[in-house]
Amino acid sequence: ETLAKIPRSDDVRIAITPRAAGAFVLNIRVPGWAVLRAVEVNGQPQQGRPSQGYLRLRRSWRAGDRVDVHFDLPLRVVLESGHGPTPIAAGKVSLEGAAPVSARSIVIYRGPVILAQFRLQNGCDLIWAYTGDDAYLFETVASVPDQFTVQGKEFRHSGTPDLVEVAHTPRGVRLDWKWRTGPRSDWTVRRSAMVNSCIPLEIQYAADIVPPAAAPADQIEEVVRTGRFCGTRMQYSVSEPSTYFDKVGHPVPPRLFLEGAVVSPTGKPWHPAADADLDNGRVGYHVHSASHRLEASDHPSAGYSAIYGLVGRDNGRFTVNCRLRTPIRTGYGN
Repeated sequence: ETLAKIPRSDDVRIAITPRAAGAFVLNIRVPGWAVLRAVEVNGQPQQGRPSQGYLRLRRSWRAGDRVDVHFDLPLRVVLESGHGPTPIAAGKVSLEGAAPVSARSIVIYRGPVILAQFRLQNGCDLIWAYTGDDAYLFETVASVPDQFTVQGKEFRHSGTPDLVEVAHTPRGVRLDWKWRTGPRSDWTVRRSAMVNSCIPLEIQYAADIVPPAAAPADQIEEVVRTGRFCGTRMQYSVSEPSTYFDKVGHPVPPRLFLEGAVVSPTGKPWHPAADADLDNGRVGYHVHSASHRLEASDHPSAGYSAIYGLVGRDNGRFTVNCRLRTPIRTGYGN
């Protein structure tokens, strides 16, 4: 009998229950997506190295023996060029500093499952997250681009970044991209997403807004007042049907919570807050801002609810920081 909760846990326990005690070889599979860290039999460390994908343990076994296998599950990055259910624009991605290549999405795996998937639209748009449930599409067509206003005109990042740089770090996988905007394309927004190597999934988002050197104070104040940077979103069932909705349906429309209190769906924004949640009864997303700069909004006519990070000041910089977390539910799909 094998007990495993991969990818949430990297430990596997094998209970040995032979019909009769005796000597034989136990073949322990070491998948290509895992690194074998240690093996114990009845609490005693075992020596040996995998060969052709298996670690082979030869000994005399009896009922009640247990084998504990400890893996490391390093995050893996895969670049994909498929279109998926809707057209996805192609962009340039540099992986670990290598020459840029064309891709439509960046997929980050932990073990055998997709932990997070970003498409190269609206900057780097998170469209897939591991929740312990069926894979969930945040949005099939519509999305929530970063946006702010300069001189009364709204600017959005609804296109593909010129380049997304992806690199492994001790904490996980980091994505960096930027876009230039404003009346003369002289404003720069530097974005990043850190996908931490843990479950529940945790992504830390950041943005630095760099104004032009000659930007007057009133324009800077306008950007600080109007800047909205997507933290997460959730579909209404009126959105374009996806495999997820076709299969399981949509139990309730997304519910918004700010500081733990339910937000009534009036379509108006609510802010500021340190904590906000989206929940549809099956999947939940929690966003936290250390600076208490979050906004939640319902957009029923557009088919989604969203949580935004708001611009704040930090030692003369104009920044956005928030952390997305996907709670693991029990009792459904687990």
